[in-house]
Amino acid sequence: MKKVKVHIIGTIKIDSKWRRKLFVHGLASLEPISSLISWNYNIVGRYADFACGEITRRYPHTSITINDDSSAYELIKAQISAVADQDPEPLLFFWQEDHWFVCPNENLFFYLLDEFEQSEAEILTVSHLVTSWERKRIHKLITDKHLYKEYLINLSSQRELWKRWPEAYLTGIPAIYKKDIAIEILEFNKPVLENSKAPGGYELPPERAVEFLTRRSFIEMIPTFHVFREVFRTVRPGDRAISLKEALRILELRSRGHL
Repeated sequence: MKKVKVHIIGTIKIDSKWRRKLFVHGLASLEPISSLISWNYNIVGRYADFACGEITRRYPHTSITINDDSSAYELIKAQISAVADQDPEPLLFFWQEDHWFVCPNENLFFYLLDEFEQSEAEILTVSHLVTSWERKRIHKLITDKHLYKEYLINLSSQRELWKRWPEAYLTGIPAIYKKDIAIEILEFNKPVLENSKAPGGYELPPERAVEFLTRRSFIEMIPTFHVFREVFRTVRPGDRAISLKEALRILELRSRGHL
């Protein structure tokens, strides 16, 4: 099993002590898979310099910008272009600081990436998996393996999904995208992203998703185990996120070799 490179792209704002705390622990959570990761990332906010320093300290070969002038469209387009100059078929990971790597064994993630690279799937969903496990079953199952499933996402099946969950996004971040569909979504959302400095405009909410799916369908890979988890201060039963306390407990167990 080879180790496939993952290029982290996107833009975040670290403007509070809470986001700074999440960021530091989020970086620590990535340590088991650090050998796979390269960064072409943008950070702004009060703690941007601090955050850039934390990344470059851990990853000497990286590209981090502090650009609060360019739009999200300009930033992401430049990042994808820079990555593609190094890797013609890159796996692009839109990461956010409040999503921590909690996979029980990094080899599961290595396997997943290897399968994804060779698959016809174009999007690998690695977070919000509680939601995905519930909802994606409405789509046509293409591949059914113990560690992941692949679904054909088209307009017909997505309309069925919206009957039950009308607010459901078609695509979101964090997620790992192959280059071609990443560029297609970027250009499709250009009018939104050109007028924003936030990464959320890259996602496809229902009103945008209908038009996108009239153009094309895609295959999405869904792991059957947790990979990343969204971390909140407090959570309610059934939330897709986990509490800071629970997330830190997972990292502590990992540091002791119990995961």
